[in-house]
Amino acid sequence: MFTIIKAPLLALFLVNYAYCLCPNGYLKHDESCYKMIRTFATWAEATIYCRAMGSELANLETAVEDHFVHGMLQNLGGSYDPPKFWLGGNDIVTESEWMWAKTHTKFTYTNWAPGQPDNGQGENCLELSKNVGWNWNDETCEHRKYFICEKPSEEIDGGEIIG
Repeated sequence: MFTIIKAPLLALFLVNYAYCLCPNGYLKHDESCYKMIRTFATWAEATIYCRAMGSELANLETAVEDHFVHGMLQNLGGSYDPPKFWLGGNDIVTESEWMWAKTHTKFTYTNWAPGQPDNGQGENCLELSKNVGWNWNDETCEHRKYFICEKPSEEIDGGEIIG
């Protein structure tokens, strides 16, 4: 004769988890963190400022990323006067060949305002402006504007769950 012992099944599992954080004042989207800087700067000064904070002028390389920043500006950008912001693109090296300064890659996605870029006198840097519906515009790099910095979000090891 057999004896059957009934015992509850105890399942053990181990789960590693991580989450991504952005520094204080930055807004997270996908794998990046964005911060609008309330300081007037030329494009070159804005580049230096962002790098000093461990970031770069924002690169909007996809429609999803552009849409996120567009929404951020619609919600918060109106409190900046004038509501104009530098991004990380330029055509300084070769006229009409727009590149991201951080990666030195040509634009594969664009969201130019109608009639832009118009390659006006010395307009070699990329701005976002409320005046053109938060679309892209080429602008003189020496003008002073607010700017948007972008940095990768930091992955934090959340530890392990045993259950």
